[in-house]
Amino acid sequence: MNRFPVALILGALSLPALAGPQRAVVEAQLDGIEQPPTAKSLKAIPGVVDELLEIAQDSDASRTHRAKAVHALGHFPQAETRAVLESALLGDDAKLARGAAYALGNGWGDAAVPTLRSALASTDTQLRIAAAASLGNVGSAQARVALDQRLAIESVPAVRESIQASITRTGDR
Repeated sequence: MNRFPVALILGALSLPALAGPQRAVVEAQLDGIEQPPTAKSLKAIPGVVDELLEIAQDSDASRTHRAKAVHALGHFPQAETRAVLESALLGDDAKLARGAAYALGNGWGDAAVPTLRSALASTDTQLRIAAAASLGNVGSAQARVALDQRLAIESVPAVRESIQASITRTGDR
């Protein structure tokens, strides 16, 4: 008997395992509507970073799961997660880009300011609002400079309001 076809069939049957042993557990966390996953609840899951990275980049995953995974990656400031977030920030999906802006500010603080400053120049109004809010959360002097510089040239009232609210928050620290 030729063992190759048997191995091929067994390999095909195990394809869902490529999703990761904890994918269902992570997705259950991401399903929370009123209670989004916390850093603590996510960190309790073995292999969570790999699962979040997989979900964030999986074009077959639901858009909501992808967006929540992108946002959750902010709890795990590592080089690989930052690369995925920066890619999402520059990508074509506005929802993922906004989530990435928040995650970068939450996870990398002042180190994310140059990237968030670039997002303030986006043509997407909602992304500019998210970047401004994220810079406000960073709250550093460098974040304040980025906000002040954008406020001087921003013409959209909703973005101006977000920038001003963020500037106020940076002044409160």
